Amino acid sequence: MTREFLEENWAVSSYDEDTMCQIDYYIDEDNCDVGSKAYMYSHLDEELVEMEIVHIIALSNDFDLYNELLEDDDVLVNGEEEYGADCSAEFITDNDSYLVWFKNV
Repeated sequence: MTREFLEENWAVSSYDEDTMCQIDYYIDEDNCDVGSKAYMYSHLDEELVEMEIVHIIALSNDFDLYNELLEDDDVLVNGEEEYGADCSAEFITDNDSYLVWFKNV
């Protein structure tokens, strides 16, 4: 898998944009369930890391829960502990919005 392919074909969520510490998370919206592959790219390390989705909540699947969770500014960090995840991200795409927790593979 290449970063170029991911940029063109997968949904991306970027943090610390336009800095050396920028991190990009990638999910395939057509295959984003628990156990699905995902990727993280660290601009600092210039490294693409394969990950696995351990928990995901889509706005379209549970509108009320999604919005309730967003009331907590630490929803992603709290979920990392709850779901045993290594990292997490929120994705907002043209199709849907997702809260996603990942484990390194």
